[in-house]
Amino acid sequence: MWLCYTRIFGVLYLFLVLYASTVLWVLRRCFREKKYRLPSLNIMLVFMGLTRSFVFFLNPYSTVEEPSQSLIVFFAILTGIGGACTTSAVSILLLIVLDSTKTTLGPSQFTRLPVFLGITVTNVTYLIISDLIVWFEPKAKPMIIACQVSFSLWGLFITVGYLAAGARIRRNLSASHRMSSYNRCFREQSKGLQSLLRLLYACAVVGVLYFVLSIYSATNNDFGVSNGSAYVKREWDWLGLQTSSRILEISLSVLMLVITTRSLRNEPEDRYVIERTACKTSKRNACSLETRTSHLNREPSLITDLPKFQQVSYV
Repeated sequence: MWLCYTRIFGVLYLFLVLYASTVLWVLRRCFREKKYRLPSLNIMLVFMGLTRSFVFFLNPYSTVEEPSQSLIVFFAILTGIGGACTTSAVSILLLIVLDSTKTTLGPSQFTRLPVFLGITVTNVTYLIISDLIVWFEPKAKPMIIACQVSFSLWGLFITVGYLAAGARIRRNLSASHRMSSYNRCFREQSKGLQSLLRLLYACAVVGVLYFVLSIYSATNNDFGVSNGSAYVKREWDWLGLQTSSRILEISLSVLMLVITTRSLRNEPEDRYVIERTACKTSKRNACSLETRTSHLNREPSLITDLPKFQQVSYV
């Protein structure tokens, strides 16, 4: 039963890797054109899926009998890197959405791809250092908790940004509702925006649940690394929490990939957005609608008994 459980999740993450790798191959032209956002998102999902599947196939939740301490630390680092890649992918998707909806959530210098990737690299570096320090000095466990909570709070803030972008899309839909009734271009654009709006709200809901569970798992005395025992307490409750987190993580990744592939399926429609509409009066007093479209920042736009669980960090 336990083997079936771990293999199912391992295979699901491998399918996620295959899906993201396929999309990455289709987007290979973006590298030649120096468009890095969508490829970066898929690269993060590939790394996340690889680390998760590696852990589930070889040492799920550190259940290998009599593992060495170095092996426990190695798999804990892999698990942390997987969580960091998920958060980074969520952040990159927000950049694409903000660009598409012309929405700002702060100074422009803080909403650039290098800044978000720098945050990810900094967090991963801190995570590796803190895990190594705790390996030699267990009393330093608060360092791991601080790392997990800070990155989960960052992810929570990012998912709230989806709601802000969704509100902007909703206002655009309301403003163009009357025009869409008599203009085919607006009608098709409106349908595309409604689909994107639903996907964004779904990402926001799943993301909030995922990051809230991550914070709860990191700070709970029975489930988190602050547990004084070498093994987790309340094993069934802990397994339910971890299973929910993995299901939410896979669901969030699939939603991000769906948004990514949406631009590939409907590129002529999704690659451009309506930037300005104007109604001008001609010499015959006839009203003609002119729409001007612009490229979105040169980026394609808009997815039995339990074994003993070692007490290590899982987010």
